[in-house]
Amino acid sequence: MKTGISVAQKRAKADLVIKNANIFHLTTGKFELADIAIVDGLIVGIGHGYPADAEFDAQGRTAVPGFLGAPADIESSMVDTGQ
Repeated sequence: MKTGISVAQKRAKADLVIKNANIFHLTTGKFELADIAIVDGLIVGIGHGYPADAEFDAQGRTAVPGFLGAPADIESSMVDTGQ
């Protein structure tokens, strides 16, 4: 059975793997060239060697995590609320 956990552990195929993405890490401010494994529209792993049903070569394009729904509070995000 394919689950996000089994794909993250590389025991099952991801629906899609975006290969060769230049991933920006918000916490460190650094970039990493890696692959992104996706199952049911959710990112389940970042690294190398994920088997997949489909692949897309990002060719070094930059991937940045989304900010909507990110588990961060205003104080730690350093977002200016304008107040």
